[in-house]
Amino acid sequence: MPQIDVSCERSNGVTFCGHMPAAKRAVYWVVALLAGAVWALRRLVHTSPFYDEWTLIDQVIHRSLRSSAFTSFNGHLWVFQDLLYRAQVVWFGAGSHWLVVGVFVVVLVGLHASFTLLARAVGVPLVPALAAGLAITYLGRGSQDFVFAVQVSPMASLAIVLCACRVVVSHEHSRRSQWLVGGLMLLAVLTESGLGAVGVVMVAVLVAVLWGAPRLVVLLPAGLVLVLWWWLADGGPRFPSSLREQGRLAVDLLLCGAGALVGGAEVAGGVVLVVVALSAEWLWRLGVWRRREVALALAGAAGALASAIAVAHTRAGLSDLDLADSNRYVHFVAVPCAVVAVAVTGVACRAVRADGPVRIALSLAVVMVAAISMAAESPYATRFLDTNRRVRDGVNATALVVANGCPSGAPPDPKARPVGPLSPQVTVGLVAELMERGHLTPSSRAIISDDLLQIVCPNG
Repeated sequence: MPQIDVSCERSNGVTFCGHMPAAKRAVYWVVALLAGAVWALRRLVHTSPFYDEWTLIDQVIHRSLRSSAFTSFNGHLWVFQDLLYRAQVVWFGAGSHWLVVGVFVVVLVGLHASFTLLARAVGVPLVPALAAGLAITYLGRGSQDFVFAVQVSPMASLAIVLCACRVVVSHEHSRRSQWLVGGLMLLAVLTESGLGAVGVVMVAVLVAVLWGAPRLVVLLPAGLVLVLWWWLADGGPRFPSSLREQGRLAVDLLLCGAGALVGGAEVAGGVVLVVVALSAEWLWRLGVWRRREVALALAGAAGALASAIAVAHTRAGLSDLDLADSNRYVHFVAVPCAVVAVAVTGVACRAVRADGPVRIALSLAVVMVAAISMAAESPYATRFLDTNRRVRDGVNATALVVANGCPSGAPPDPKARPVGPLSPQVTVGLVAELMERGHLTPSSRAIISDDLLQIVCPNG
């Protein structure tokens, strides 16, 4: 006899239960996770190393593993990133990044699953939870985080953070659960220190509310790594700005992050925040909030504020900062905003006894919002793929010039930057060194333009 997933909630002295056959539940999971992976792969299969990825490629061929793994990357600790790109370059070369793409897709599926499990932990039905996980992972207005493969570390860190949140929400404190949360948060920080730090804030709120303040000691290893990193490591580029500029950017990030959940920007974000706040207040007056949902909502709010403030503090001084192009920052804020929405939705499901028609209506509504939100990725993704293709073509053409020499017979200029500002990390010297080491093979089909020859062969 197939196993049945039975979840029961008790409200006003009455118990309500829903059930779903295990096979049907598994089908929903597989279809949703595969749909997300395919959605990302349809873009990723057309990409190759781009911009910051070339910094990592340069780093792994010029530095030892011990040195580069703990090298500050724009102020961030990216141990996992260095290991991944080192394996890509050494084992498969720098001409493509299929290993990176494969790992990235696995990470995205993990983020989708971890968010879904967190939503399930506070009573959101399976279909809406899967749809919400799909929407927040492949957020249209945060699409940089699933089409630009260099974002693999931040997304991995975020997935680990959400796993730790679910452990705290779903389990009473015990030695095992405390060790698990502590280990997950240490791993999150080592994977990517920026979102790891935001995760420490979120998990700290959950632990303090649900397990008690003394159990915050579980976050000591992760916190210690962060303190040492901020103290000893290079803090990355500085962009001085006033408190007013930082405050304005933080507010914009909060509004854009909330609005991105429904495929909109600042105005939509204001509406989302008002609706969520009014819904939370109405449910509070009904007396249906439970401690774990309160804790999760507070954790999400704290995470959204922490992320917005951190980005505003470090990036407000950038004169050309555009949240449409640098939409990873929007995504960083949108995920904890979604955690708040999930907590409120879980309470609402119990308050209105979400089964039968109500459950179907909720599922349809979340699926519709997910479709609208995900569709918003097209403008950014189209521009990204076009720029990425131009860099790939430029690198291939440069490799062919390095292999065959300049028309005059003179060697190309090793300091020349063949693709210019599109990926300024790429130099003729880097391309030549990769070829010499056997990490890059020139393509005979590459087209060498006159403009490129003028850049890499200044003497003709």
